Amino acid sequence: MSASIPPFRGLQAKILICAFANLALLGLAVFFFVRVQFETGLESILLAPGQSRLRTLADDIGGALRESGGEDSAQVLAKYEASTGLRLALYENTGVYLGGSLKSLPEEVHKELTAGMRAGRPPEEGPPRPKKKDGKGPKKGAGRSEHPVFLIRPANEGGYWFGIRTPIPVPDHDAPVRGTLLARSASILLQPLLFDSRPWLFMALALSAITLACWIPLIRGLTLSVRGITSAAEQMSEGRFDVKIQTNRKDEMGHLSQALNRMASQLEGFVHGQKRFLGDIAHELSAPIARTRMALGILEERAQPDQRLYVDTVNEEVSHMSELVGELLHFSKAGLQTKPPDLMPLEIGNIVQKVLEREKPENGSVVRFVAGASLRVLGEPEGITRALSNVVRNAIRYAGAHGPITISAREELGRIVLTVSDNGPGLPEDALDKVFAPFYRLDTVRTPDSGGFGLGLSIVKACVEASGGTVSCHNRAPKGLEVVLRLQAASQAMEGV
Repeated sequence: MSASIPPFRGLQAKILICAFANLALLGLAVFFFVRVQFETGLESILLAPGQSRLRTLADDIGGALRESGGEDSAQVLAKYEASTGLRLALYENTGVYLGGSLKSLPEEVHKELTAGMRAGRPPEEGPPRPKKKDGKGPKKGAGRSEHPVFLIRPANEGGYWFGIRTPIPVPDHDAPVRGTLLARSASILLQPLLFDSRPWLFMALALSAITLACWIPLIRGLTLSVRGITSAAEQMSEGRFDVKIQTNRKDEMGHLSQALNRMASQLEGFVHGQKRFLGDIAHELSAPIARTRMALGILEERAQPDQRLYVDTVNEEVSHMSELVGELLHFSKAGLQTKPPDLMPLEIGNIVQKVLEREKPENGSVVRFVAGASLRVLGEPEGITRALSNVVRNAIRYAGAHGPITISAREELGRIVLTVSDNGPGLPEDALDKVFAPFYRLDTVRTPDSGGFGLGLSIVKACVEASGGTVSCHNRAPKGLEVVLRLQAASQAMEGV
């Protein structure tokens, strides 16, 4: 079974990241296009709504000054500074200070403030008001938002300076003077009067929702197909070729699913044919081997003493051949079942007892059953017993001299986990997934002299999977090997009926 992929590294996350990166790049492209085409920057785009609020602020301050007769400008500006968070000041367009907290101006601001005066004309309060069709001007108050606004960010200091051209009531003057309301803010994005984040957040959410609505169906369909193909490939790697992948897609993923279905069907035929061929060969060899053993028995009775060594050698080889044929028959029988076996509840303690009676420890080997005798599994009795017998036999043969062999069982997530642990040399890491393949042997450990044909663990795998379980193995720390059989719990199976 392949390891799970972290969510942030999965295909779905990568496609979504690409989608939002594409959206961000499109936003940058639009911004640069607007900046080049209309010669405006990000600040101008962000401040478009803020300029209207600055003009309204200038009108409100002008109205408050008119009501006070222009004599309480410091109090009026202090009041609006407290409510807006801006630093404010009033200047005539000639550069004369009229009031406020901004008494020292940067050079750039002073130059822009008096720009119209240096050109020989007073700066306009605003664009000329259009005439109506009847020749009359607009109604009173129609020009409240027509004050020009300029923005300066001085090079030698942080912050932003805004100038709003507006008429300013001044004491001892019959008419308001042409002046400028200066406002200074350390930031634009953090100043509610200048920048309202809600429309931008709404636009970001709307664009994200549109992006997700366009991409999620594609991503979901693609990842579901990939997961289905991955699951099928994992089952094929475990020898289950009867899987079928959904092929309702008409794109490349659909063609890939169809190709994998054809490959699984062909592999199933090849493997089934191979197992049938091995079974047929083993069956055909059984009769000649039986006749050979009978002939050897007769020859052994008639052989002279000096010929007994040769007869014994042949008899030993024939015994090895008979064992191999027997293993082949068991392997092919386990893999060629045309219908699922009849499963029944089995008590772990009874299975282990039968195994210990069948596999007699030798060479001082000790096999201990430490836990889980009362647990019950759902399986085929002969298959589960044979599987556990083969595992215990391997442990006795290759690790019995290194310490006790431990059998234990526990319940875990509705499954019975049956383990056989030893203290032997273990296996190379690259061999842990191969030992369950037919005829696989480690030449440095498993030789014909020590017994074993490379079919024992293959039979274990076939018998366990026939009962709906799985088998795996891993090295223990600091040494040893542990074979793990995961079988259906009888209690869970009965609850599901």
